[in-house]
Amino acid sequence: MPSRRRPTLTRPTSQETDTANVAAASDFSPGTATHDDIAQLAYRRAESRGFAPGLELEDWLWAEATLYARFCGTPADDDAKLG
Repeated sequence: MPSRRRPTLTRPTSQETDTANVAAASDFSPGTATHDDIAQLAYRRAESRGFAPGLELEDWLWAEATLYARFCGTPADDDAKLG
């Protein structure tokens, strides 16, 4: 029986995940953010961290702030760090 190799998974860097999360936030149309939009963005951020426990509220608040900043045209804290 041939042996099966598992693919090697690498974790993206913090910069890469922040950039991807901010890009995901820009997928939403202004004025249409819903609970589900916030949940989806928070989930993407948690997923990018490997779902480390204890940061759920931080992910949710980050998603809210990011979407709000997109709609208002002002950078969120994480957006400002990315330049």
